[in-house]
Amino acid sequence: ESFRVQDYRSAFIRLLPEAKAGQADAQYAVGYMYYYGQGVVENRKKARYWIERAANAGQPDAVSALEILRQGKSL
Repeated sequence: ESFRVQDYRSAFIRLLPEAKAGQADAQYAVGYMYYYGQGVVENRKKARYWIERAANAGQPDAVSALEILRQGKSL
């Protein structure tokens, strides 16, 4: 809900524990938020970490995003 209404800070605070617990969709969302600095200070290293974790769990958007990053392109 928070993510949909673009209250990124609230969404980040809610999603981070889920991401740490291994929830792949939350991991991708946290990575995306770090990548674009939405609700959190932009940090491309942390973004890649979370996107990689989500991709390793098979999250389809993360798999695609990781491939783009591996090609040296921006999301």
